[in-house]
Amino acid sequence: MLKSCDLEFFHLEEPNGANSLTQFATTKLLSSLREQKNLRALALIIPHCALLSTISRDEGQGCPWPGLKMLSLGFGDRNWPEQFPKFEKLQILCLRNFAPQMPTINQNSIQDITKFRDLRVINIAFIELDDTKALLDIARGCPLLQRFSANNLGYRRETELAENLCIGLLRALPRLEYFELDLRFRIAGESLQDLARHCSQLTVLALPRARLSLSLTVLKEAYPFLNLEAMYFSEIFFEDPRRSLQGGKVWDIAVDWRRMFPKLRGVPCPADDYSSYRQQAYLKEELEGDSVSGDEEMSLSEPGLDFDDYDSDWFILRSKLWKVLGYPFVQDRLQNMWQKNLEIEITGWPVVPLMAFSDPDLHSTTAKLCH
Repeated sequence: MLKSCDLEFFHLEEPNGANSLTQFATTKLLSSLREQKNLRALALIIPHCALLSTISRDEGQGCPWPGLKMLSLGFGDRNWPEQFPKFEKLQILCLRNFAPQMPTINQNSIQDITKFRDLRVINIAFIELDDTKALLDIARGCPLLQRFSANNLGYRRETELAENLCIGLLRALPRLEYFELDLRFRIAGESLQDLARHCSQLTVLALPRARLSLSLTVLKEAYPFLNLEAMYFSEIFFEDPRRSLQGGKVWDIAVDWRRMFPKLRGVPCPADDYSSYRQQAYLKEELEGDSVSGDEEMSLSEPGLDFDDYDSDWFILRSKLWKVLGYPFVQDRLQNMWQKNLEIEITGWPVVPLMAFSDPDLHSTTAKLCH
């Protein structure tokens, strides 16, 4: 079939199981793909990928796909980074499991990635990274990036260093629209305010293990995120949550929140989707009637990073705020829409994973958002 086709897009996805292609069969397949000189998009989500041994076998032939603009791999080995410079026109690079056979990604591997000056999307799931500051080299070496995603970075606890890294990455990428960083840290509302000015095009901000501490003053006065549609945090903590639950103050917070995030379309803390009887009990009261006795102790201090209590004032306040704002809990669709639309713009086709057939609504590229 491959010998009879002149392909511009090839996508093969297989689970990592007993019935998947063997390494020998994969090598034969990739050898046939070498003849497809007009490939613009290549997605190989397969357990065995001997592509690099196939490419590097004949160095004199150069890159087998000189017009390749999108490369999406399920698995890459230690030889992948040194081969990246062969794809001179690459604009989208996605590596779901980078180097499963090697314990760390070293500085040389990062330097190979930075050679893509025209790269617009980088989405890498590192098994481990020996120095997260090396991510700044990618940002500085790829100034046209519109999406920067780094996942599976390990359970690091250098929270202050992680916050500085996050801010440094965002400041280094003025064209950024989609930012995702899988590090555990705290970010202050003042830093978020600063990022709103530096990253005016930001549409998706995904910090799934970070905690945002936001004062009501910053919320009221901060420069707004004019284009932000999806935002993810592990938790968001407002100052004096118990005092904010008095009277109609939740409504006031909602007004300031909408001013700062006018286009946000869903709950920024997915873990708040707690559908047990306890959440329903919290929300069944009329918001206008909420009150706190004046002699009750106010919640002034912030919890630690490991704090996660559905009975806390912070959780109750967030739950009530999301209800007032009318936010749905489904946001992954927004992220998928952004990626698919850019893939269509660059190559003409999106990479649609197998899971889209079991959950087509989540992977739809239409604008409607489901509740």
